[in-house]
Amino acid sequence: MATSSCAPKPAISTLTPSQAQSYMRLCGAFFANYEDSYLQFRTGTLDRRGWEADLATLKQLASMPSARVAWSFVRDFWDGEFRDFVDALMRETTIRSLPPDYADFWKSRITEELASV
Repeated sequence: MATSSCAPKPAISTLTPSQAQSYMRLCGAFFANYEDSYLQFRTGTLDRRGWEADLATLKQLASMPSARVAWSFVRDFWDGEFRDFVDALMRETTIRSLPPDYADFWKSRITEELASV
């Protein structure tokens, strides 16, 4: 049975082998996308605003323990400047904890948001 990307996820530390592989591939695709933005910005084909938006998202990824684990696995797929850039970003970024249960987090936050309507 397929699950939606918005469906509650199991705790990241208890992924099945299939879920772990899917997550690693997803993160690999994210990093490939940000490498493209990095290279475009470096050559002047992506403006500063575009790069800063991508960089903000990349920094958020770098703060997530699960994405950091994925980077440690896929980083050898890259070489040169981009790999060095992401390695430095990982060293400089504060790790943040994720909600232990996405469904509970969602219920709590959606209740707060709906209360303001």
